[in-house]
Amino acid sequence: MLFKHRNICGAVAFLVFSLCCAGCDKLDMQRTRDPVPLLTAEPEDCEAGTFGDYAFQLWSELNSAHTVLRAREMDLIDADPRWSRTLRETFESVQWEPVFTHDTDSPRLEAVLAAMDGLGAHGLKPEHYPVDGLKEAIAAFQSSATREAETLAELEQKTGWTELRPFVDRMDKPTMDEMNSLPEPVLRLDARDLEKMLAGVRRLSVARKDVASSKARVEVLATVACLKYIMDQRFRVAADPFHAQPDRDSAHEKFSQQLVETFGRFLADPAGTLASLPPTHPYYARVMKALETYRAMEADGPFPEVKIPVKYRVGMKTANVLAIKQRLAREGYFTGTIDESYDADLVAAVKKYQEYHGFETTGLLEPRHEKSLNVPLSDRIQQIELSLQRWRESAIRDGGELYVRVNIPEFMMEVWKGTERVFHNRVVVGNNKWGVDPTSEIEGKINRTKIFQANIVEIVINPRWNVPARVKKVELEYDLMSQPDYLLKNNYVVETLPDGREIVYQKSGEGNALGKIKFNFPNEYGIFMHDTNMKSFFKREIRAYSHGCVRLDDPVPVAKFLLAEASSVVPDSIDTYMEEEVEPKPRYIKLTTPVPIYMEYNSVGIGDDGLPMFFSDVYSYDRDYLDGKIPYSPEMLELLQRKITQPE
Repeated sequence: MLFKHRNICGAVAFLVFSLCCAGCDKLDMQRTRDPVPLLTAEPEDCEAGTFGDYAFQLWSELNSAHTVLRAREMDLIDADPRWSRTLRETFESVQWEPVFTHDTDSPRLEAVLAAMDGLGAHGLKPEHYPVDGLKEAIAAFQSSATREAETLAELEQKTGWTELRPFVDRMDKPTMDEMNSLPEPVLRLDARDLEKMLAGVRRLSVARKDVASSKARVEVLATVACLKYIMDQRFRVAADPFHAQPDRDSAHEKFSQQLVETFGRFLADPAGTLASLPPTHPYYARVMKALETYRAMEADGPFPEVKIPVKYRVGMKTANVLAIKQRLAREGYFTGTIDESYDADLVAAVKKYQEYHGFETTGLLEPRHEKSLNVPLSDRIQQIELSLQRWRESAIRDGGELYVRVNIPEFMMEVWKGTERVFHNRVVVGNNKWGVDPTSEIEGKINRTKIFQANIVEIVINPRWNVPARVKKVELEYDLMSQPDYLLKNNYVVETLPDGREIVYQKSGEGNALGKIKFNFPNEYGIFMHDTNMKSFFKREIRAYSHGCVRLDDPVPVAKFLLAEASSVVPDSIDTYMEEEVEPKPRYIKLTTPVPIYMEYNSVGIGDDGLPMFFSDVYSYDRDYLDGKIPYSPEMLELLQRKITQPE
């Protein structure tokens, strides 16, 4: 019975299986016969729940992320009204395309980040730049990009995504024809598969919006950093007391075109363009090195304070000498034995210190040196940073073929041919006294040598001195009161012009205030450079005694050099003119090639050994800059910058 029962059950099971198989074959045959569900309308017009509707939803989700980047960039740009106009011009110049965040853009971003890391080396302030914000934006962008990649990888596992993506992951809407060109299995995806794909696309859209938002921050902040760096290195004027830009936050607007053009060059050559922005004059790199050195000194603590109550000389022993040696050793001047003895090594160190700080090089320390030795290290660092700023503003920031530079605080003149300094001579510059000009009815610091540039066009041998009206009124007439024959004794001539005006000039020859040589460079201040009959002033530490013109020590070799370089005159021929003993006459020699001359104010120089030289802030321009008084107010300008209407 049991065997019989099992046979019956098996027969029933076989019958059921046969019926199911027959039904399945019939269903497969039916599916094969169903037509492919092609779209009959554009995806955006398809009924809800259809393949075309899902395709349009996929596109809509992804397309919404495409618009985030520009919208976010515009929001960030508008959030900074001081830079918005220049930023818009910059972004428009690249059609709002990303220039820092594509895989191929890494050299640009690396160049900007390197420039930001090097701000301090140029004495620039990182707080003026979006340094931290940019680095945070880059980190956020990289993190969001990773999340996007992970989300996209998950989506690529969905059936049909690979085929659909080219038509839904783009700016243009998918079309009916494009959808109907898809493989049949994709067109036959059911609602459950399409819903899963849509959910994945929504996650991808959110991830991409995060990427776009962080990308926008990188693009805007990197652009801001780049433009500010270009501005500070090339166009910022902050230290010139008379031409400094009054508002740091709006000064760039005047240079928008130059900034955009330089940014364009940066895109083509990122590292090269940024490297070309700082001054190329040899002094600039040396001052940068000095800043690095003094910051390293600062890391070791402040300079020790010294006391110099009496004059110290060789052989003296005192605890103060020990402190002086420690102090000079900190700055690199003293390398001998540190003890209480004022020895030969200390004399050598003191002489070098004196030379590099504008003192007479006696090797002896006096109470008047104490103030200089006790200038805080932090002040010296500020002075070096200001020097770098002045070099960035300098008209000779990149040097030249042949030029003359007068550095007022140094009381020195230099002649440069290319990168070689040919001459380095002492000068006397304008005094810093309060002066009065009764002829023009003005008063103030009117004798200061002005900061300007001009071209030497003429060298005068045996010049005569046309006495300015104010000098005649204030000085000559005063001398005449005590010495009625003063004019005659000193070779002055009084002449009445046809219009009735009276002029006074001093004849050429011995005793002439202009000496044997005069360098003419037309300018609005009536300033020129000349020899002098008062040589003793060149021995003084502070050489600010003139009425504004520049008196040059040993001018003959300089004149001969310029004649050899910039004229057709045989240089030694001027010796004949200067040797005339009876009634020497002025000889005017035109230069065939004008030689630029620059009157500058920089209280830091660099010695041949690379150590910085600190000069007297003779006109207080350093102090006024650090006190926030520059640019000068109109009232200060009225006192400090007066036009000299008649030459010395």
